[in-house]
Amino acid sequence: MPASDYPFRFYGHKPSDWTEGGNAGHCFTLCFSRAPTDDELLRIAAAYEFALSSGSAEPSDKPWQWSDRFAMFDVGERGNSYARVPHFMGPVTRFALAAHEIVPLEEVAFHGVMGIASDDAWTRWSKAQGAPSPKPAFQLSTHWASSVESSLPVPAANPVFEQGRVDGRVAMADDALRKILETERKRGTVGLAPFAKELNEPEVSWPAEVLAKLQLAEATDDGKAEVVARIVERPVGFLPKSYAAERVFWLSEEGERCDAKLPYFRQRSLKADPQGKRLLAASTGRYGGEAYCLDLESGEHTSWYRDPPYYYGKGNLELHDVAWLEGGRSFAVALDKSLRIFEAAPTDPLNPVEVANQKVRVTRLQSARNGSVLIACGEKDVCVFALDRKRKLKKLAKWKLEAWGARELEDGRVIFRHRYKGPWYEVTDLDTALAELNPAPKRKAKERAV
Repeated sequence: MPASDYPFRFYGHKPSDWTEGGNAGHCFTLCFSRAPTDDELLRIAAAYEFALSSGSAEPSDKPWQWSDRFAMFDVGERGNSYARVPHFMGPVTRFALAAHEIVPLEEVAFHGVMGIASDDAWTRWSKAQGAPSPKPAFQLSTHWASSVESSLPVPAANPVFEQGRVDGRVAMADDALRKILETERKRGTVGLAPFAKELNEPEVSWPAEVLAKLQLAEATDDGKAEVVARIVERPVGFLPKSYAAERVFWLSEEGERCDAKLPYFRQRSLKADPQGKRLLAASTGRYGGEAYCLDLESGEHTSWYRDPPYYYGKGNLELHDVAWLEGGRSFAVALDKSLRIFEAAPTDPLNPVEVANQKVRVTRLQSARNGSVLIACGEKDVCVFALDRKRKLKKLAKWKLEAWGARELEDGRVIFRHRYKGPWYEVTDLDTALAELNPAPKRKAKERAV
């Protein structure tokens, strides 16, 4: 835009180089003409979440720091945006212009600029107007020479603004869901709904005395073992090590601690069967993928599916996830380009008996309703599958969403997350869809007496 049209000073609008900060480490500061009111804070927060909801700039989870009319916030990178500065700065600029319409801005500063030849036209115009304004005692490292104004309040998070961010994300989730349901063809009766406006991942909390029995902290010097699954009402701990023997810890039905070593492949998933007797594990490595079963009574594992090495031209690049189906009678495997279902306990892991398959790109699997439903999540689609009485795989629903895994809650609800740290959605009407897929057999009319 012409220099006469610049609405406010912007230091570091389009730098040619910047410091590393892809993991929510790009720091910006704003200077408004006055301190925003509570209502204006809510509107600015919503504008921020909306402007950075797509594109190469991603909002940080860290709270903003406010001091009177000044604010500091961090931004991360979504995707590979390092070499595409205009793409990264575009969403931030759109937000700044939107905030300027709510409360006039005096200046914006990006503090990750590097090099002396980083000035773009807007930055050069801004520098011609003078140095950046004196700021409160923000904890930041900056390229720009700026003094600290000690009379300003100590920077702190503003609860009104942070609630506005939450409200903005919820509103966008509702709007995105409405558009999905308007444009996507609905299959059967399976539906989709926001998950109770919750934005944080539901957690399963274990009593301290139960976790103490697992002795996860004592399993390794750095205490990095973690609870990753559950056997009915008992936790499963896991100690990961790349390309080395890995260990699983669990509690027996009597509450005693058990452990077993797993193969040296890098673990991807651990799933307990409905009876709590076996663990299904998915692993991948440079020699191909493998799915195997760990018997929790004996502590021994058996290979159930083994993928030929990819470099032989027959295998899949990766084995992503596994899931139990049909109450443990069969299991599903998510490969690079297909979803395959096999009979449980095969005699030959290289040639297991296949029940069904589907060409689909998914990376995360979650079974529900005792293995009668399979939620398959991928980078572009979320699919809901079920096996009918003839064990044919039926697709009950498909939505164009980037999903980061599904789970079945204790009350039977099935949810999945849209994008990384995005809103949760609930898959609805599963029981009705299953009843329609497998209707009760009709009773034969009694023969009339002759």
